[in-house]
Amino acid sequence: VTATIGSFYLTISGYQSPFASVVLTTKNGIFLRSTVADSKGYFTISEVLITDTFAGFCLNAVDFKRIGESEACIDIAGTITHDLEYKDIFLPPTIGLSKKQINAGGSAQIYGYTMPHATVKLSIDGKIVTLTADETGFYIYNYDNVPAGVYNFSASATLSGKESLPPTKKVTLEAVSLP
Repeated sequence: VTATIGSFYLTISGYQSPFASVVLTTKNGIFLRSTVADSKGYFTISEVLITDTFAGFCLNAVDFKRIGESEACIDIAGTITHDLEYKDIFLPPTIGLSKKQINAGGSAQIYGYTMPHATVKLSIDGKIVTLTADETGFYIYNYDNVPAGVYNFSASATLSGKESLPPTKKVTLEAVSLP
């Protein structure tokens, strides 16, 4: 028995970081396909069958050391009438934390991977810190003397004038006061 659902094909190509795992899902989290970026960070997901009412997709990435992850989503408006192809999508950097909870006044490291030598914009509750990824795509930031509170971090990047897609997930750090 053979069955198909959909009339059109979705093809996506882009870059994240070398050897990152990239997972394509629907906007509501249904797995569609996955791949691994090559040694230069490029990936392709081709000919995914979609329906004419396909509303969009998300790309989830996990770097090769599994220390960080990222997600970016693209909405598709209206009824689809032909095959869709998205080329040269630049996914946001992966982001991870050394600790999810610290004592107030302590420090935490925020790190992840992107394309080698990309400029990383780390957002800490709206404040932007600019970093440069090394030759492997790794970046790290030491967040020192953190006051008590809850902090949300996300990362975006720029490479050769091209901006990454905006991240749709954040990581959270909690700095707690001692009793």
